[in-house]
Amino acid sequence: MVITFMILWILTILMIVFDWKTVSTRWAALITFCGGFGGFGRAWTETFMPSLRKYQMSADFLESMTIPLYNIGSFTNTNGLPYAFLMFALYYSNYASKKALRRLSIAAALPMIIMFWITPFQPIVDHNYHLLLVWVGPYVILGSVLLIHAYSKESSPILKRNKLAIMLLALPPVIFQLISNYILRLFHYEDAWRFNIISISVLFLIFSIFIYKWGLFGFKVHIEKVRMNSNLRTLTSGIVLLQHTLKNELGKINILSDQIAQVSSKQNLHEIEQNIKYIQSTSKHVLHMMDRLHHHAQGIVLFEKETPLIELITNSVVSMQSNLKNKSIQIHVSVPDDLIIICDPVLMQETFQNIISNSIEASHANTSIHIKAKMIGEEICMEFKDNGTGITKENMLYVYDPFFTTKGLKSNYGLGLTYCYKVIEAHGGVLQITSEKGNGTSVRINWPKFKSIIHIHHETRDIYA
Repeated sequence: MVITFMILWILTILMIVFDWKTVSTRWAALITFCGGFGGFGRAWTETFMPSLRKYQMSADFLESMTIPLYNIGSFTNTNGLPYAFLMFALYYSNYASKKALRRLSIAAALPMIIMFWITPFQPIVDHNYHLLLVWVGPYVILGSVLLIHAYSKESSPILKRNKLAIMLLALPPVIFQLISNYILRLFHYEDAWRFNIISISVLFLIFSIFIYKWGLFGFKVHIEKVRMNSNLRTLTSGIVLLQHTLKNELGKINILSDQIAQVSSKQNLHEIEQNIKYIQSTSKHVLHMMDRLHHHAQGIVLFEKETPLIELITNSVVSMQSNLKNKSIQIHVSVPDDLIIICDPVLMQETFQNIISNSIEASHANTSIHIKAKMIGEEICMEFKDNGTGITKENMLYVYDPFFTTKGLKSNYGLGLTYCYKVIEAHGGVLQITSEKGNGTSVRINWPKFKSIIHIHHETRDIYA
């Protein structure tokens, strides 16, 4: 039981720390907390206290806690876990409004409250498993059906993959709990629940694999953010030094070239004048790049206002008309007309243009790029999808790194995605990239729901560019 409760409470802590803002994640954390509390009560009774007694380290107040801890842990696990599972499934599958879900959370707690009043706790808790199955069984079955249906109806490949992972993580241990902790007890198999350690260990293994490969409950996003911020701090200090040094030296070159130009013009030295023009042009270009680098090194300041998302997308697409025509690429935009977001329109449009520009460069001629946006649960979800060359697994490790680029350094300095990432982060959102060599790239942007001010009522429409 020690391993069981430790694994479950570690998962609880991780979910709370990394993704507390998402309501469904909080319910998932409550599932593992309730299951872990049951294990803790058993571990206290069967492992901790016997060990303390063996080494004569026990005390009266510790002995007095044994039965209460066991009772509370057992009741929390037996009654709280199925309730938390149903609420997690309801919030995660997003079949009801936020107001309706709050009401359901109260209504669904009534059986648990009734069980608290009718369950004997003296001398130890005595569960009525016949009565428990009357509501626990339907809760587990309904929650399982909701998760399966949410997976089956999902059209986005990325979201479908994540929902499959959630389904594989949640259903096996909860169904095993239903069988071992409720049904088998009716047939006097009192210790079948001890095999829960197997399902919990498998759960932890699968959880770790999915976190590493795909990212769930905000873990991968957090890891990428830490890595990104570390790289950006290094970038900032380097840019400041580089910008200061080069700007001073190039400023001197510019002044000297102006003076030489004045002298040479009097002597009609045409060749010198041409060379001077090249010097001036080069120095001005480098000075311009230094200003851009300095801009990227500074913190992003937002000037937010209410802006239709469709307007930002349309303007971004229009600005790319020449690039699109050169490669005969169509952009299909499916965005709700009445979805208004609170953002800095200048920075957001620049971000969209960066993403679209990357998609155009990666796409083959006579292909298409798809841009979609919709409300999913408590988030505004947006996706830029192309079927271009894609990104290799090796390069995917570095796509967020400042100055990383595969395009060559003549016209691209590798700051585009870094800048996009920071703009979206400044707006309280998350930018994620998934890609496979030869199968295109998907850039997903998720914002919290409070960044929108109008709910979606109208059908989305396609715009062709």
